[in-house]
Amino acid sequence: MGCSIVISSKQKKILPSHEVNPLYRNLLKKGSHPYFANYGDGILLFQKIPDGDFSLWHSSHLVSETSKLSYVNHRPLLTLHVALNGEYQWQLEKNGIIPMKLDEVNLIYLPCSKFSLQLQKDLPIKTFDILLPPFYLNQFKISFPFLKKFIDKINADEEAVLSRTNIHGSKKILCRVEQLINCRFEKSLRRLYFEARIMDIILEFLDLMFATNYRSFQLTKEEEGRILKIKELLQQNSHLHFTIRELARKAMVNELKFKKGFKLLTGATVFDFHFNVRMRKAKDLLRAGDFALDFIAEQAGYEHVSSFIAAFKQLNGCTPAAFRKQLS
Repeated sequence: MGCSIVISSKQKKILPSHEVNPLYRNLLKKGSHPYFANYGDGILLFQKIPDGDFSLWHSSHLVSETSKLSYVNHRPLLTLHVALNGEYQWQLEKNGIIPMKLDEVNLIYLPCSKFSLQLQKDLPIKTFDILLPPFYLNQFKISFPFLKKFIDKINADEEAVLSRTNIHGSKKILCRVEQLINCRFEKSLRRLYFEARIMDIILEFLDLMFATNYRSFQLTKEEEGRILKIKELLQQNSHLHFTIRELARKAMVNELKFKKGFKLLTGATVFDFHFNVRMRKAKDLLRAGDFALDFIAEQAGYEHVSSFIAAFKQLNGCTPAAFRKQLS
């Protein structure tokens, strides 16, 4: 794996095995190479998704006690890191704490060093990492000049985080991640498919990073606070429908400023953000029990089950029924 893992609260070294406890085999993705550890206070499941030029990792963590996983990295890592579920913190040697929340994305370079993840009790965590060759970013630096400082740190073998503010993953990024996780192609076609999807993800991420951090646009602290309240409103009401005009009025700004401000603060459009909230709610209900599809569709904000199924399949590459079957 390229890392040693220690549970620091107990100073216990974790040695993941290829043997996965039968209780957790429903989490395995087809064709992945699993590394599993059940260490008393929780489970760790790392899955390497085979590809020729990139290393893709889909990881699941669940701990019964608040824990810190300490890693010793034996070789440099350049990773595009996506938080698919839960909340946790990276603890880096030079850049300190990097909090991660649902659907957030960032680009991180780790030389041979130590780092850790802070995991909360009984809070399932799922992550996705695209490990890139350090030279991979060179092809983007002309179109995205803000990468220069980050690439300079990579060349100097210094720990680096592209942005102190994580980007909220767009619908396109999350859709492409799901497609990589559930890819059904093999051999040369699989490699070409992965290259295309990874390029899509990187370009979308860099576009969002530019839009969020490098375009000239100003919000007052009061406006930021009100727009972030709208973000919470959308997160808590997956079943409701809101117009831009209605939300802008609640935020007490004009519609154009609201749309720009929302994307500036979240990295996503209002539509993409609420769509992701709805699909996350649907997945939670599919995992939670044998709820009827019409109920799940309603909770996800869809009047018609057929529209819900089409939207779910567009993002996840499978129908809700197929997704539920994978869990059994």
